[in-house]
Amino acid sequence: MDDRERLRLKLTHQVARMLQNRSLRTVLPPLRNGASTFVVGLPDDTMLDISERVMLLGGCAHLVVLTELENCARVKVFLVEESVKDLRDLDDERECVVNGDTSLEMFMAAIEVGDQLVFHVYESETIVRFINDSVQPPVPA
Repeated sequence: MDDRERLRLKLTHQVARMLQNRSLRTVLPPLRNGASTFVVGLPDDTMLDISERVMLLGGCAHLVVLTELENCARVKVFLVEESVKDLRDLDDERECVVNGDTSLEMFMAAIEVGDQLVFHVYESETIVRFINDSVQPPVPA
C-alpha cells in the first residue's frame, strides 16, 4: 500500500465516522439501489480513476472529497452514475470541459453545487452531480 492509498484509507475511515453524525448522513441521499455507498477522492485522482472505482461498486456511488481544516473538515459530496452504452447512443453534442484524464482538483474548479457534468470514456457515460459542500465538526478518533 503506497502513501496515496494510506491517505485514502485514513480519509475513508474519517468519512465513515462522520456518517454517524446526522448532518453528514442527510447530504448523502440514498442511491438508486437504496444504499449510501461512497468513494473518497483525492485531488490528483483522475476522473477515469473515480469512474473505475464507481463501476466496481455497481455503477452508482457518492464521491466524497474531504479537506481537513484546523477545527473541522470541509466535505464536498458528488453523485456519480456510470452507464455503459452503445457508442451510437452517447450524446456527444455537448462540449464538456471534463474527460477521463482531468484531475479531480480541476474538475472541482469547473463545477458549482447543483451543477451536473457528463463525460465519456470509450462506451461509458459518467454523470457527476455536485450535491453538497459543507463544513463538518471534527470527529473524535
